[in-house]
Formats: sequence, structure tokens, C-alpha cells
Amino acid sequence: MSKRKINPKIAKNDAEVKRLESQIQEVKAVKQKLNNELTDLTKQADGRSKQVKDAKLNVKKSDQSIADLEAALAEAEKNL
Repeated sequence: MSKRKINPKIAKNDAEVKRLESQIQEVKAVKQKLNNELTDLTKQADGRSKQVKDAKLNVKKSDQSIADLEAALAEAEKNL
């Protein structure tokens, strides 16, 4: 069997293609990692948004309770 002589330009191109494919795989891995981080951050932000919303609701309820108690106190003082 005789070995064919490989054209150096083709060999160089093959090496370049393999290098670029490797870089593409690395970039895809970084992209996936960043997408995962983004998903985590989005979940955290959503959770914090819910916490803020809940806290605002609790403040509103507390403000209403204070107003009710102040009204009851004023009524009680009036009746003294």
C-alpha cells in the first residue's frame, strides 16, 4: 500500500477547522454556563420581587391595623 501524500494546504485547513470547532465548543460551554447563571439570577430576582410585594402588603395591613386601633382609641377616649 502506498501512502498518499497529503496536500499541506489541506492539512493546514483541517487543523484550522479542528481548532475553530474546539473554540466553538468552548464558547458554547461558556454560553450555557452564563445562561444557567442568568436563570439563577432571574429566579432570585423573582423571589426578591415577591418578598418585596409581600412586605408592602404586610405594611399596608399594619397601617390599616394602626388606623383601626387609633380610631378605636379615639372612640374609647370620647366615651370616657
